[in-house]
Amino acid sequence: MKTCPHCQKELPNEEPPTTGHFHETLQALTEEEVVERATKEVIKAVLEHIQPLLDKLKEAQGTTAAPVGGTALFSPEQHQRQLEQIQQSAKDRMQKQEQHLAAKLQKLQARFSMR
Repeated sequence: MKTCPHCQKELPNEEPPTTGHFHETLQALTEEEVVERATKEVIKAVLEHIQPLLDKLKEAQGTTAAPVGGTALFSPEQHQRQLEQIQQSAKDRMQKQEQHLAAKLQKLQARFSMR
């Protein structure tokens, strides 16, 4: 007797009736047909699972498709200004961090000089 590779149940040797049972259906199919059927089922399940995400993406794409007045969302000047603001904020954060570290270093030096 053969055993099912999935559930390890013994399979009958005679030709299976066409009742639609998973094991009986698999015995009647070739390996290529089984792989093709499984692939189609997996693709179908994945598409059903991601369909809400695709719908949301299409909706979002529709809302941002055409800017008002035919102009770009950001002009080069706006982009440059935004870049400069980001750079300045990074410089400010670095200076603040340096000041904090300098204060810590001073405290440590004062602590070691007392000993």
